[in-house]
Amino acid sequence: MNKLQNERIKLARKTIEALMKDDPKAAQLYWRSFKKQEKLLGRFKN
Repeated sequence: MNKLQNERIKLARKTIEALMKDDPKAAQLYWRSFKKQEKLLGRFKN
């Protein structure tokens, strides 16, 4: 894993944690789109 990817994941995690407090549904959607993006970039395996 490279540094940029780690930063992206940290940022995504913070965003998801913030959304979970306010809007769990939005957090789910954000997570799905994040995973899709990572998959397209060939980083997410599962």
